[in-house]
Amino acid sequence: MQRDSVVMFSFLLFAVPIQLVVLTKLNILYCGLYQTHLCDMELNHHCNSIDFEDVIAEPEGTHSFDGIWKASFTTFTVTKYWFYRLLSAIFGIPMALIWGIYFAILSFLHIWAVVPCIRSYLIEIQCISRVYSICIHTFCDPLFEAIGKVFSSIRATVRKEI
Repeated sequence: MQRDSVVMFSFLLFAVPIQLVVLTKLNILYCGLYQTHLCDMELNHHCNSIDFEDVIAEPEGTHSFDGIWKASFTTFTVTKYWFYRLLSAIFGIPMALIWGIYFAILSFLHIWAVVPCIRSYLIEIQCISRVYSICIHTFCDPLFEAIGKVFSSIRATVRKEI
């Protein structure tokens, strides 16, 4: 296990510069494969469905000039496309860093704190449940058995009179 992590770490050290070179030369291919992979996961499919007609919709009977409509459509689409790219370029890496740290902390706490606490709790509860079971069987079983014997001699019959 230790050897695998060393090999993976050394591979990552050498793979990063190669990956950066490949990204600069094959940016279109990489982005296409990456976006295809994300589209298959359908994580943010609700964001991709926002179109011009969903935001700016003219009701039936009220329409602007065709030139205005086409210019508005083009302005909206291009602005949305480039502004998303600008925000991704500015905030993408810092947000990835923040979310990476967050999920690393979450994983660390889950592995090293939550699961061991739950396991120790279950071990302690199992011990307590055995003591509780012994007490119930010692005190309650004879009581309920005696009450059952008292009421076992009672017979009830039901008659239906017409």
